[in-house]
Amino acid sequence: MPSGRIIPQLMFIKVSSSELNLFFQRVSTMLESGVGLHEAILFLEKGETNPKLRLALEGLHKSLASGRQLSRAMSDYPDIFSRLSVELIAVGEQTGMLVDALRRLATISQRSVERRQMLWSAIAYPLCLRVVMLVVVGLFIVFVSPGENSLFGALGDDMPWPSEVLISI
Repeated sequence: MPSGRIIPQLMFIKVSSSELNLFFQRVSTMLESGVGLHEAILFLEKGETNPKLRLALEGLHKSLASGRQLSRAMSDYPDIFSRLSVELIAVGEQTGMLVDALRRLATISQRSVERRQMLWSAIAYPLCLRVVMLVVVGLFIVFVSPGENSLFGALGDDMPWPSEVLISI
C-alpha cells in the first residue's frame, strides 16, 4: 500500500496509538534480542490482526528486502506512521541507535494512549449528566406538563409563566 495506492476497504480502518505502541515495543525488544529488523517485521506481519497495519508491515517487509531503509519504507504510510515517527527512525538509523529510537516512539505512543484515556475520563461524567438531564427534561415536557395544564384548567387558574413557556416549546 504505497502512498498512492489505498485499498478502499481499509481506508476507514484506523491504526490506534495502542497498536503502534505495541509495534514499536515489539520491534525494539526483538532487535535487542538479536533478531534482525527484516525478520522482526516479518514475524510481526504474520501475527498482526489489524488488516491495515498488517498490509503496511507487508510493505515494510518488501521494502526492507529490496534494501530500503526502515524510515523511507515507513514514509510510504503517512496515515499510519507520523512524520515524527519517520524522522526519529531516520535519526536512529543514522546514529546506529535504532533500538533507542523505537523505545522512544513506544514511550511517546504510550503517553498518547494515556492522555486520550485521561481526556475520556474527564469528559465522560459531565457528558453522561447532560444526557440524563436531557432525557429527564424531555420526559417532563412529554408527560408532566400536559397533565399540569389540564390540572390548572380544571381549577380555573392560570398556569405559571415558566410552565407556559415550557409547554409552548
